[in-house]
Amino acid sequence: MASRNELRTWLRSDLGRSLLDQEQAALVEPLEDVFGLHLMQVGEWGEDLRLAGAARVQSKSLWAGEARPGVAVCCDPAMLPTRSDSVDAVLLPHTLEFVPDAYALLRELDRVLVAEGQLIVLGFNVLGSWSWRHRLSQGGFPPGMQRLLREGRVRDWFALLGFEVVLAKRYLFAPPFARLQSGRGRGFFSALAWLAPPLFASGYLLKARKRVYAAPRPRLRWRDRRRLVSSVPEPTARVSRERS
Repeated sequence: MASRNELRTWLRSDLGRSLLDQEQAALVEPLEDVFGLHLMQVGEWGEDLRLAGAARVQSKSLWAGEARPGVAVCCDPAMLPTRSDSVDAVLLPHTLEFVPDAYALLRELDRVLVAEGQLIVLGFNVLGSWSWRHRLSQGGFPPGMQRLLREGRVRDWFALLGFEVVLAKRYLFAPPFARLQSGRGRGFFSALAWLAPPLFASGYLLKARKRVYAAPRPRLRWRDRRRLVSSVPEPTARVSRERS
């Protein structure tokens, strides 16, 4: 409980608001082609559903582990109380870095997403400056964060579950200090990112699509295909000899 309250307080700080601003901007393009009936955000991150604002769905809901104003469903993220194949899109804003079992959550999302449903993940780059501050901070940074997840590991999990990564972005180039998150400081580090984006970026965004492939149909031999197309049976060898 304390860590969640600390995280909410931190996200309202200058540094936390700067992070949310940059993540909201990074999500505009990935969410523009998210259509359907419903988008589910799993994990509380900032003000309600602010990050999902660009999605073009009919409804959105916030699912989190604590009952609070704005939370539609309070539940264990790894055991979502909804039927299978019922959600068009899911947003995970650093949720995989806070839950006890990240892969179990992805398996559960694979269950609830419809075929061709979309999953968007925000995470901290393990080589970025924000991750280094996490390693050096007691209690995690941001507060309560349990682990760092490599982008490559998340991609591997997607592949195991049958998701195809359709978009990858890097963001969050300035180091995690409020004085460097101002317009001028952020612009300087964003300019450096043109030289080596993976090195300077502290955040990554992955957008994946749930692929459902139909089972391959057995291929018929040429003779069998010909029999299916033609209603006239082929003459037997005996009839052929008599006619000749």
